[in-house]
Amino acid sequence: MSKLIQISTIVLACLFVAIPVRVSALSCADDATQVARAEAVFSAIPMKGEILVDQDMAVFTVDVYRVWKGHVQVQETVAVTLQRAFILGEEVVLATNRDDAGRFFIGQCMLARDTWREPDWVDNTLGAPEFEFTPTLLNRPIPD
Repeated sequence: MSKLIQISTIVLACLFVAIPVRVSALSCADDATQVARAEAVFSAIPMKGEILVDQDMAVFTVDVYRVWKGHVQVQETVAVTLQRAFILGEEVVLATNRDDAGRFFIGQCMLARDTWREPDWVDNTLGAPEFEFTPTLLNRPIPD
């Protein structure tokens, strides 16, 4: 009987090693650490998005509004995990890095703050931006 248990244990151990498992972080770095580590910190307004179910992500074209850190263009592409998908037209602050495809990427444990939920967070945490763009959403005339 003990030989059977040993063999079963070895087989199970091999299965755990051989089967890839998606692992996610149990804790995230605090905001200040994420801002310090980020290549860029900016606010963006998602204008259009595409869901890539097979890759478990969404890719958004965003208009950049305010920039606190990094080299950012007036319009950027941001890839996010599906759990972090953005709301079109809502400003979000990102602390992020570019991925291998040259897009900014937001994973599960990366800073992405909706500015309307915590309006004081931007001023208290980031202060005044280095520069601002005028997003197309704010450039459009208001209909009568």
